Amino acid sequence: MLEAVKRESPALTPLFWMGYCQHQPFILFRTDEAYAIILSKQGAKMGCRFGSYVFDITVHPAYEQLNREFKSTELKAATDDLSVYDKYPALLGEMNLRIDELMYQHAGVKANSAKSWLLLQPGMPVPANLPKGLQTTHDGLLLVGAAIGTDDFIRAHVGDKVDRLYTKLKLATELEAQNAHTLMSKSTQYGLGYIVQVTPPHLAREHLLRHDSNMDICRSMIMTNDQFGDNPRCSKIIQENADRKARLPRRYNGLGHVSMSLLNLAAFLVTHAQHVYRDKANTSQLLAMDATLLTKINCNRCGH
Repeated sequence: MLEAVKRESPALTPLFWMGYCQHQPFILFRTDEAYAIILSKQGAKMGCRFGSYVFDITVHPAYEQLNREFKSTELKAATDDLSVYDKYPALLGEMNLRIDELMYQHAGVKANSAKSWLLLQPGMPVPANLPKGLQTTHDGLLLVGAAIGTDDFIRAHVGDKVDRLYTKLKLATELEAQNAHTLMSKSTQYGLGYIVQVTPPHLAREHLLRHDSNMDICRSMIMTNDQFGDNPRCSKIIQENADRKARLPRRYNGLGHVSMSLLNLAAFLVTHAQHVYRDKANTSQLLAMDATLLTKINCNRCGH
């Protein structure tokens, strides 16, 4: 990495030397008096933006070489997450071997076979020449946090996220009411915000509706004081109106408990349109279709 910094950003070399080429101490406190000191000796530090930048410029030549050697294969890289796409799985197996060689040549590292997956179309046989350690699946995989694969795989992923978040929401109901309300308002954003952006609405809707119902249940638990007995009874229409109002932003006298099932469609289309716009040289017709669809949605919201 030091050589990459000297080559690409000479002015940053002293800073990199100070932060990464000397053994940096990490002090782990166990009690008030006893503690342990560990020295970092090599590699980029987790959570350090400078470390990520240096790793990027170190492996960049390897990615460029892959692009030149496998012209028919589409390659996408986000730091150490490398994804390749090709209609011939056998070619991807060959490319996987080459990735190991180039990564070791330029960065002194190899691909982690435990996290290396090849997604095949349902019914497609597994190629015979795949490198050792490369795992295969016909169902799906997670790519940068997004589920890709069969409809059942994607639905199951969304359902698992909703279940995990519901467990946290139920724990929040045991806190003081104001703190619990704040956690409920924020947890949805971080727990499901990315899901609604990258998952097609027809695959996520079932579980997102279930999440909205979970929010209603937990909100009722928070706002009910045990000393006053059971929840006050009301008609179904009054309860539904109360739930809808709770989903309004606070500035509109709501609680900010957003309905993810309603947000999903707009979030997914906006994210997809942005992706297509960035790749408009290859998908100009798709961009036009998305723009028309978004225009129709906006007009419907305005009543025109």
